Amino acid sequence: LEHSVWVGSGQKQEDGTEEGVALLSRLPLSALLALNLTHPPRPQDLNTRVALRAEVEWGEERVSVVTTHWSYIRLTQCHNALDTRTLLVDPLPPSTHLVLLGDLNLYTDFDASATFGGPPTRPTPASPSPPSSLPMPSKASQAGASPAAPTASTSP
Repeated sequence: LEHSVWVGSGQKQEDGTEEGVALLSRLPLSALLALNLTHPPRPQDLNTRVALRAEVEWGEERVSVVTTHWSYIRLTQCHNALDTRTLLVDPLPPSTHLVLLGDLNLYTDFDASATFGGPPTRPTPASPSPPSSLPMPSKASQAGASPAAPTASTSP
């Protein structure tokens, strides 16, 4: 793949490695934005979590892609979801389509509609769809998460 971006959590493991999230793309990535996800008071999961957003030009369409790795602890996961929401809705031009992906550690009773708005969602079989037929998110803003600097690498 010609283009990639990786952002680390800033938290070193015992072996000196660092966890993080990445996007790999055949298309150029732009407008990179990383976010350190917050913890609730007295968190059980002490892992530092991050989310990453990049813009991709796909033909005549613009697609915003967000990837993250949420906590496995419900309360921390709620904070992670609300923080990630800031990358999903603010600031996005009205013509931008949106993809959310990653290791979300969702529970079977997770209510995405309560977190992201809109009608209740139920799992449905995946089917490819051109970007022009994707639903658009409602515009809202969520404060409280802090931006981090992504590390980008692209090759010609």
